[in-house]
Amino acid sequence: MSKKGIFGEAAILVVDDNNINLFVMNKMLEEYGLTPDCVPGGKQCIKKVEKKKYDLIFMDHFMPQLDGIETFRVLKEHSDFHTPVIILTGNTGTELDTMYQKEGFAEFIPKPVDSDTLERILMNYLPHVSKTELEDEEDTVEPEMDKEQKNADLLYHLGFTIIKDLIADHMSIAEYEELLGIFREESEEKMPDAEKYQSQQNMKEYAVIVHGLKNDAGMIGDDALSTLAKEHEIESKAGNLEFMISEWPHLKEEWNETLERIEKYLTQKY
Repeated sequence: MSKKGIFGEAAILVVDDNNINLFVMNKMLEEYGLTPDCVPGGKQCIKKVEKKKYDLIFMDHFMPQLDGIETFRVLKEHSDFHTPVIILTGNTGTELDTMYQKEGFAEFIPKPVDSDTLERILMNYLPHVSKTELEDEEDTVEPEMDKEQKNADLLYHLGFTIIKDLIADHMSIAEYEELLGIFREESEEKMPDAEKYQSQQNMKEYAVIVHGLKNDAGMIGDDALSTLAKEHEIESKAGNLEFMISEWPHLKEEWNETLERIEKYLTQKY
């Protein structure tokens, strides 16, 4: 049975400075027939909310200029603002949970967002009809199912094992390819920046880059790279300059290895 139509034409805003996160959230919401407005930062979010009433807002925590908490505080200054705001974070912990509750967020959920959590959030905060009230829709037969399966097998063979879970969550191979393309494009910009900040010993900006890499690698299912980037995020935020200098070559090597696997898939796919 199709999920489209359950939430009518609910107005949703997604706020995130990361293109991969915006892409994934947009695709997941499309499963419900929802087309969210997407903006890359807090200032753009505030402008959107001033012009339009939203039923639900998904807000990233760590963003440049105005972060998620700072943005939410500005929104709450308006007496007519009552939209539930869900904070998204790549970090977890009791202290963060307490902080988010004190700030007044409706909930916080870790990234990457899974389909079950998203559906629970939507059911809790949006008016909806029962799934049984919607008409069944016949499944369309994919004319190129064999090609899709071959590409899925190739992805799995190249180490992108998350593809099985993504297919189960109704993400197509073409959509995952688009996700890999965004990761590659973002990396072309972010890797030189990370190297520059590392050579300048600018630990604050370096931490921002590896925090984003941690989330991006997690989104494409590269757990090894995501875990390594998380180590660099923790150590750089702790001021461990020696770790950043000595371990950057290893992180760069792993990062490039992932990009090579992406390139190999895009050149070998059916």
